[in-house]
Amino acid sequence: MLTNGRYRKLTPKEYFRLMGFSDSDYELLATNGISKTQIYKMAGNSIVVTVLEHLFKQIYTPGTQSIDSLKKKSLDIFMQQSPSGRAGGS
Repeated sequence: MLTNGRYRKLTPKEYFRLMGFSDSDYELLATNGISKTQIYKMAGNSIVVTVLEHLFKQIYTPGTQSIDSLKKKSLDIFMQQSPSGRAGGS
């Protein structure tokens, strides 16, 4: 982040916001003694919440009943988005 012509490191709270978490999620960790270093790691090891929600909405529909149909649908979505139509994209 550029501030006053200088770059500064994002704060753990800013990292959490980028990953789709609320300030209260960050505050819960900070007030319970979790170090800033650990909070940075947690944010870095997470997935963006809104992306995960979108994936679940694409995979799960009210008519979906079985795990096998979910697996097939998720594989179909992956294959459609893969550049060559094959897993791995090559």
